[in-house]
Amino acid sequence: MTLAARVAANTDELPFTVAELLSATVLPAGPQRRGQATAELPGTVLKIPSSRGPLYFSRDAEPFTPAESARAHRLAELAEIVELTALTKDRPAAEAGI
Repeated sequence: MTLAARVAANTDELPFTVAELLSATVLPAGPQRRGQATAELPGTVLKIPSSRGPLYFSRDAEPFTPAESARAHRLAELAEIVELTALTKDRPAAEAGI
């Protein structure tokens, strides 16, 4: 619950919050840098979608479980909902079609 509150308070925290949840490292620009294939990376890589583009996480110790993946995806969805809610609150009623 604390991690969800952290994302809801500041959506910029999403990558760091997911990394904390998964005990993983955030990969800066995705797994394929300078021709490196995903299969060549040590450990496992998890990709989650976000409103700002895909986020990639890596962990050497063990593969990500389906439950961990689902939790990470839910945090990304929460961040997207918070961002969309903020956009609609900032939009005048005339633009919203009201």
